[in-house]
Amino acid sequence: VVRGDGVRLAAAVEARLRPARASLREAGGIRALLSMLLRGSRQLPPPNNDAARALCCRALFSLAQDPAIAQTLQTLQVARRLTEIMRDTHRSGAAAAAGAEAKVT
Repeated sequence: VVRGDGVRLAAAVEARLRPARASLREAGGIRALLSMLLRGSRQLPPPNNDAARALCCRALFSLAQDPAIAQTLQTLQVARRLTEIMRDTHRSGAAAAAGAEAKVT
């Protein structure tokens, strides 16, 4: 009996989210999220910029539950771009740490 309630709840949640996803897609919200994620924000200091990017990731992950949005994100190769961002961030962080260490010695 509990499993049936869970299925009904999931269906109800999906029914509520479907129009919200469609509205977001029509309003260019996905493009705005991708822009913030891939380019960052010049107005935000680095820690806040990272937090904004993390929120964009969470929002896109949630939106990707919709098959049409997931297909769009896959076509745009968002996963590959995220990997590149993480790699570049890690490299620049390691270079900054190495530079700071060199200054100390």
